[in-house]
This record gives sequence, C-alpha cells and structure tokens, in this order.
Amino acid sequence: MPANPYPTAPTGRARRTRIRAHRIRLAARAPAGAGQDGMMTAELVILVVIVLFFLLLVTGLGRYSRGRQLVQDTSAAAARAASLASSPAQASADARQVATDTLRQGGISCQRASVVVDLHAFGPGGQVSVTIHCTAGLSDLAMTGLPATATLSATSTSPLDTYRVYHP
Repeated sequence: MPANPYPTAPTGRARRTRIRAHRIRLAARAPAGAGQDGMMTAELVILVVIVLFFLLLVTGLGRYSRGRQLVQDTSAAAARAASLASSPAQASADARQVATDTLRQGGISCQRASVVVDLHAFGPGGQVSVTIHCTAGLSDLAMTGLPATATLSATSTSPLDTYRVYHP
C-alpha cells in the first residue's frame, strides 16, 4: 500500500503548540484596532449624550437655585416696602406691587404667584411679614428628570419704626 499523501494532524501538546504559533503569526500581521470598526463612533455618540444630559441637569439646578434666591429677595423687598407705608392698606398694596415688579424684572416665569402680607402686628414697634409662593415652570428641562414645575416659597419679616406715627 502506498504512503498516505495526507499526513495526519498532530494531536495533544504538539497541536497546542502549533495553534499558539499560528495565532502569534496572525496577531503580528493584523493591523492595530482590527475588529473594532465603528466602535469609536459609538463611544463618541454615547459620550456626547452623557455630556449633554449633565449640562441640562446643571442648567436646571442653576435655574432652580436662581429662582429660590429671587423669591427670597422678592419677599425681603416686599416686606421692606410694606414697613415703610403709613397704613395697613398702603402696606399691603405696596408689598404686592413690589413683589409683582421684582418677580417680573427678575426673569422668573411664575405660572401661579401669591403674595401674603401679614399685618397683624402693624403699629409702632411691630413688624410686617410677607410670604411669597411661586410655581415656576421647568418643563423645557423635563428630560433631565427634574419636575415640570417647582414651587418656590419664601417669607421675610421687616420691623416697623418704634417712633413713627402710623394711620389705621
């Protein structure tokens, strides 16, 4: 019988050594980054989405913080205006006018705003308190997980002059 023209494949340790050598030769010939076609684009898209999300989140938190500060400043200005009035009716009207003007000029859009003026201690040596509630819209930043509206409230108190004459 003639010799087998097809030699048998090595088995065991010789086979493993041959496979390792073949893999090393293939790795030496493969260009850098082979098999990762398009992965850089996918990574970039994911990174851009994450960065935009965080920018919107920071913007939303900044708007919320600015709104809280504006409502606090508005209540302080309204309480001060009420404390300078000479009668309770004038104090209430002045506080509401200053609050409305300050909120409008501050750039915050209150969907619902209320001004509560506490005049129970209006008189020499007394005090005036103003509470402001503002429901601000944040719906343009809803995709960040922030609520569509935020209720902002603040209360400020201003003392009345002890030696001033007030009219009832």
